[in-house]
Amino acid sequence: DEAAARCTVRSKFVMLVYQREQKRHYGGTITHRLDWSGGELRMAMKRVDLIDSDGIHDCINVYF
Repeated sequence: DEAAARCTVRSKFVMLVYQREQKRHYGGTITHRLDWSGGELRMAMKRVDLIDSDGIHDCINVYF
C-alpha cells in the first residue's frame, strides 16, 4: 500500500559558513519525505526549518 512505501525522517543540523572573512552559524531541523518508487528509495520532499527563522538573514547559499 502507498502509506507503507513512504517514510518521513527528521534530522538536527549545525552548519558553519565562512565567506568573505565572516563566520555565520545556522542550526535547525531538516525533514525528508522518502518514497519507494520502482524499487528505489527517492527523496520526494526536503524542508529546512532554522532555529531563528523569524530573524533577518543574509542570502544563504549551500553548495552540495
